[in-house]
Amino acid sequence: MRRLLPVLFLLAVIALGAAAGVARQGRADGALSAGVATTPEPAQRDPAAAAAARRSAAPARPAGPRATFSHTCGMCHTLRAAGSGGLIGPDLDAVRPSTAQVRRVIRLGSIDGVMQPGLVRGRAARAVAAYVARVAGRR
Repeated sequence: MRRLLPVLFLLAVIALGAAAGVARQGRADGALSAGVATTPEPAQRDPAAAAAARRSAAPARPAGPRATFSHTCGMCHTLRAAGSGGLIGPDLDAVRPSTAQVRRVIRLGSIDGVMQPGLVRGRAARAVAAYVARVAGRR
């Protein structure tokens, strides 16, 4: 009997622990299902309202080429006309690149991989390239 007592005690502890775990899980499941039951259904919107919500949630884009340059490129590149003094990329006032050179670097990125390709695309890329070529190195 003395040998059996520790085994019975151990089995009782395991059974109580299992029962407590089941009870705890039941409370958690009940709370979860109560939370699901009280969650309201999303309201149905008409397509025009959904489109308006998407437009208002879209990030604001800079207005012109100077603002686009300042927002996208000015952290790395120095260009006096844009008021940027970046320290990582080349000083564009010293380099004075052509429009074609700027467009190529915007499209392909830098050779060392620091500047990622395609940071600005399409019409905005063309406008930024023309702006940089026009104002770089000018006083």
